[in-house]
Amino acid sequence: MSNTLDMLLKADINKVKRPEKEVEITRLSEVVGEPVIFKMRALSPDEVDEIQEMAIDMKSGDIDVGKLRVHGVLYSVVEPDLKNKDLQKHFDSSSPKDLLKSMLLAGEIDHLWSTSQELSGYGDKAVRKVKN
Repeated sequence: MSNTLDMLLKADINKVKRPEKEVEITRLSEVVGEPVIFKMRALSPDEVDEIQEMAIDMKSGDIDVGKLRVHGVLYSVVEPDLKNKDLQKHFDSSSPKDLLKSMLLAGEIDHLWSTSQELSGYGDKAVRKVKN
C-alpha cells in the first residue's frame, strides 16, 4: 500500500467534516444593535451539482451567475434558518430566495457566496502543489 493510502485508512473519519465559518453582516448588526451572524457550511459535491443545474438556462445552455450565487448561498447558510416562515413573513418574503434578496444587499450576497466557495475548497489554500 502507498503511504497516502495508509494515512487515509488510519484517518479518523469523524474528523473529516465540511468546514464551517461564521460571518457577521455588519449592516444588519448596526440596524438591530447586536451582531447578526450567518453560519456558513461548505457545499457538498452533490449540492454543487444541484446548484449548477438550477442556474443553467435550458434553452441557451448559459449559466445565470446571479442564480448560481443566490442558490449557492441558500445551500451554504446554516443559520439563520432562511426557510423559517416567521422570518420570511417579517421581511415580507414568500420563499428563502425572496428572503435572502429582501434582507441582504447584492454585495453582501456576493460576500457570502465567496465565503461559501472558500469553504467548499475553491480557494487557493485548498490544495498545495508538491515540489519534486
